[in-house]
Amino acid sequence: KRVLNNIEYFEEGKIALIRIDDDILSLPGLCEDDLDGISALPRSIEGVDIGITLRKNNSGYKISVRASERVDASAVCAECGGGGHKGAAGCTVEAAFDEAKRIILAAAKKELSKSL
Repeated sequence: KRVLNNIEYFEEGKIALIRIDDDILSLPGLCEDDLDGISALPRSIEGVDIGITLRKNNSGYKISVRASERVDASAVCAECGGGGHKGAAGCTVEAAFDEAKRIILAAAKKELSKSL
């Protein structure tokens, strides 16, 4: 529920982004298994072509990208030094949230524009 409360939409709802930060990671009783599958959540929303999850780590944010068949998730993450597959990819951005968000959104918007 807390993750869904902070979802943000961009590019007329074609990109959805969620943030998993210390306030969520420090919840009592939360374990790693509780976070499984969250990366797929933004992409599962109707109309979303690129779902992005930013998860806080020690050096910045671990980013997971899930994409529809129209978009290449690995191309989005390659812009940030990561990789993966067309439908699912990841990268790490060593920056504060606002900067990490700016970087990954720029890459996602660039890739989305290729599919339009």
